[in-house]
Amino acid sequence: MSNSSNELTKLRELAQRLTTTGPHKTLHAERRRIRIIHHGVTIVDTKKGGALYVWEHQWFPAYYIPWSGLPELSDDKHYPQWEERGVLSSESNNEEVLGRLWRVHVDNEPTHAIDNVYETIGTTPQIGNMLRIPFASAQTWLEEDTPMSGHPKDPYHRVDTLTSLRPVKVSLNGKVLAESPYSVHLYETKLPCRFYIPLSTIDQTILRKNSKTTQCPYKGTAEYYDVILGDEVHEGLVWYYNQPNMECAQIIGLCCFYGEKVDLEVDGEKIERPKTPFS
Repeated sequence: MSNSSNELTKLRELAQRLTTTGPHKTLHAERRRIRIIHHGVTIVDTKKGGALYVWEHQWFPAYYIPWSGLPELSDDKHYPQWEERGVLSSESNNEEVLGRLWRVHVDNEPTHAIDNVYETIGTTPQIGNMLRIPFASAQTWLEEDTPMSGHPKDPYHRVDTLTSLRPVKVSLNGKVLAESPYSVHLYETKLPCRFYIPLSTIDQTILRKNSKTTQCPYKGTAEYYDVILGDEVHEGLVWYYNQPNMECAQIIGLCCFYGEKVDLEVDGEKIERPKTPFS
C-alpha cells in the first residue's frame, strides 16, 4: 500500500471514529492566532481566532481550523488554491458521508500540494464544520509568531525541571553505563520522571552517535546515541537536547536514558521500570 493510500485509510478510520463516538475532548483556542505557511504561501491565518483544539486520541491535540481562518480566494500565485477532491465515505457504507477531502495548491509545483485535508462538514457536533490539515504536511506552523514543532502544545500539559544532588546510577544487564553525582529531574504530564545527567558521567566506550532526531513541542529537537554492549546494539537508548526550548533550558546538553529499558538507581534506591508507549 502506498503512503498516500495508507494516510487516506488512517484518515477514514479517524473520521469514522469522530463521527461515531466523537473526539476525546475539544477546547476553543479563544483568540489565539494560528498560521500555516507552506513554501512561502500563507494558507491559514486565524487573526480573529476560531481555531479548535481537538484530541483525536488521549495524548495530545490537533488544531482544527475554521473556514474564516483561510485567506480570501484569489488567482494570485501567492495565495493558496483549494481543490475539492470529493467526499470521504465510510468503508462499510459508501452512502455514509464522513466528510469532504481537499487538496491545497501553493504554486504550480504539484509536489508542493498538501493532500488529505479533511473537512468535517458538521458530521461531528463537538467539532462542527472545520478543516483538519495534516501537521507534518505543512512546512511551518505558528502560534502568534512562535513556531510549533512536532504537534500543537497541549494546554493541559506541564513540564517542570528540578536540579537534584541525589546521585543517579544507570545499568543494563548488570553493566554500569553511567554514574552521576547530580541530575536534572524532568517531570512531564502523563510520562514518568526523566533523569538528565552530564554526558561525561556516561561510559564513553558504549556510545555511538545516531542520526535520528525527533521533535517535541515542549522540549525541542532531540538527538540520540546508540548504546553498544558487546554484540548488542540498543538503538536510540540515550537522547539529549543541544538547543532545548526556553522552558526546558536546564537540560541543555544533558543526556537521558529510557527508564523503560534500563535499570535506574536514584540515591541508592532502585526505580521500577515504568510501562509507557516507549517500553
